[in-house]
Amino acid sequence: SATYKTTSGIGTTGADHIFQVGNNGATEAMRILNNGNVGIGNSSPSGKLSITGNATTGNDLLISNSTLTTGAAASIALTGTAAASNTKTGLTITSSGANGTASQTVTGQTISVTNTGTTNTNVGLNVTASGATNNYAALFTGRVGINQSAPVSPLEVKSAGSNSDVLRLKNSSDVLNFEFY
Repeated sequence: SATYKTTSGIGTTGADHIFQVGNNGATEAMRILNNGNVGIGNSSPSGKLSITGNATTGNDLLISNSTLTTGAAASIALTGTAAASNTKTGLTITSSGANGTASQTVTGQTISVTNTGTTNTNVGLNVTASGATNNYAALFTGRVGINQSAPVSPLEVKSAGSNSDVLRLKNSSDVLNFEFY
């Protein structure tokens, strides 16, 4: 095993590990602060890992695994107890800024599952909530479109084909209660 240490004193101000790249190390690529916070593209990370990218196309963060057969390529776990008057969030994804042109569309998140071969079920999003007095699997602000990219009402559902049901409502015994066409 090997130990890597800064020369200016462990745990003291200025004891950051700075990784520089480019012509004679002119560009800072990564920094590890003396408190353990890591910044990639960020010289003053406020969390354990802070990634600041400037990609105009492509990805600033890519997690890829072509050999995974069981488990998760990436997992985010939040454990512990929130105080009675606090809110605890496991993951927040935001997209902000200004559109460059009137015809530009910004998508905050895209979830895609494409498996071929022997699989018989692909699930793009599975949301569950349990264990509390009030459990909400999903809360939406704004419009929701199912098979509809630009809904004009709070909920807009478009069938996949001319012979497809638009909406079926069933009870927990899988008995059809309502059906709309």
